[in-house]
Amino acid sequence: MMTTTSIGRSGLRRLRALALPAAVAGVLAATVAAPGLDAQQSPQDFRTAGEEANLERFTSHLEMMEYLHNLRSVSTEFRMGIYGHSRQGRELPYLVFSRPAVTKGWEAAALGKPVVELHANVHGGERDLRESLLQLIRELATPGTPENDLLDHMVIIVAPQLNPDGYEFSERGIRGNAWGIDLNRDYMKQEHPEIQYWVQNIMHEWNPHVFVDGHNGGSFPYHIKYQCPGHADPDQRITALCDNEIFPRIDERLEEEGFLSFFWAGGNEEGWRGGQTDARISRNYSGFANTIGILFESPGWLDTHDAVRSGYLAYLAVLEYVRDNPQRVMDTVREARVEAIQLGSEPTGEVAVQMTVEPEPELVDYFIRGEDGEPRLITDAPIVKRPVATATRPRPYAYILPRDAVDAVDLLRRHNITVEVLTATTTVEVQAYELTGISWGQAYNHASTNQLEIGDVHTVEMDLPEGTYVVPTGQMMGRIASHLLEPETNDNLIYWGAMDRWLPLAQLHGDGDDPVLVPIYKLMAPTPLPARLLR
Repeated sequence: MMTTTSIGRSGLRRLRALALPAAVAGVLAATVAAPGLDAQQSPQDFRTAGEEANLERFTSHLEMMEYLHNLRSVSTEFRMGIYGHSRQGRELPYLVFSRPAVTKGWEAAALGKPVVELHANVHGGERDLRESLLQLIRELATPGTPENDLLDHMVIIVAPQLNPDGYEFSERGIRGNAWGIDLNRDYMKQEHPEIQYWVQNIMHEWNPHVFVDGHNGGSFPYHIKYQCPGHADPDQRITALCDNEIFPRIDERLEEEGFLSFFWAGGNEEGWRGGQTDARISRNYSGFANTIGILFESPGWLDTHDAVRSGYLAYLAVLEYVRDNPQRVMDTVREARVEAIQLGSEPTGEVAVQMTVEPEPELVDYFIRGEDGEPRLITDAPIVKRPVATATRPRPYAYILPRDAVDAVDLLRRHNITVEVLTATTTVEVQAYELTGISWGQAYNHASTNQLEIGDVHTVEMDLPEGTYVVPTGQMMGRIASHLLEPETNDNLIYWGAMDRWLPLAQLHGDGDDPVLVPIYKLMAPTPLPARLLR
């Protein structure tokens, strides 16, 4: 029997008294920083260029860098670094807030506190939540503020701008980067420096328990939309923690100032739909990396002041939840990481290779835009966002790659995936997929992707030469490894062209009777091998 979750009922009463868009008086008053810096100044003496313009425009990249340097010059509460450069050479800054101060991931882990990372602006034209983060940075940097008190309870990493090139492209910016590529579809392929540097120098250096990815999007009348990982392979306890604990906390925090929040993305009279199961987008990638990854979307219909303020409160609500539930957060993530190792060490379970979304067991209430342009309440309707695997393959102990598949191995290592290399020729029994056909598709600005047609699974004995690559699945990044190495997922190595030279196209179109095998082999049982770690 389906139950009803009363999400949004009290919001109807609030909306009746709330003029949309809401005016948040006094929150963003502009002041001009005094010229020059001295020891008597405080972070509170500085405002972003956007604030100084009353948010009639946003803070440019150069203005942001000046603002961050000014704050660092008068605050000992954080350290600032550059984690990489954009396609056009712009600096990608990050800030580390902690008490005591730390500058490396292992130091943060030694403190025994949750690590939270906040970022925004992966889409160049989506600017509101970037401005929210710049304001939050100031409060975190100021001793005595409630935000600064959070540093006693966690380590906070802020990367305020992932896509400065797209931001600076025009007055309105563009969605993609300098090449027009949607960077929020690049987390698995890691083709572009903005995402490569973030994954390697932020995600896998700091191993955050939680990250929040700020976007612009969503629909009336909600001020913030949210969603966590939405794929069947990550540990589902991560998404449950978001849905049942973190998101209600965001709802409560926003309600205090008359704002509304709900799940991404939209609905009608029949139901609400979330979705997007691709591993290549940030919140799903987080689940594969055993991290609580949260998507925020701030809709375009909002007044800019309301958008910035509601985004600020949403980020703050996540930090406040972590402050109040540190062990709950750390235990959930630790269990996901341990499970990832255990799943492959004595290989158990299945790897999802095709996905869909289905209704959650609970019904929900929500608002849509009515015919009169006002919010209309829909009650007891399904919300379609539960990830369900429609096709799976058995998880192996390890995947085997040809010794010259260096492009594929380079991509695996960019994901911090452990790879071994055989030091002597060895004979093993493996499973191999029969290749029956190949077609070419297109995905987000790429001219071609490889889509394989798979037939029978064959068990064969193979002589593997010295130098052959072995990728064990019993590792913390084992979920990512399996998704990249199963040839039927939509984010695998072959799909993205990392093994083009190894596709047996000549055999596929030849006259031979032997089955043509996909050159990624599966070692199903734990097997000792003459191998060493690839460094």
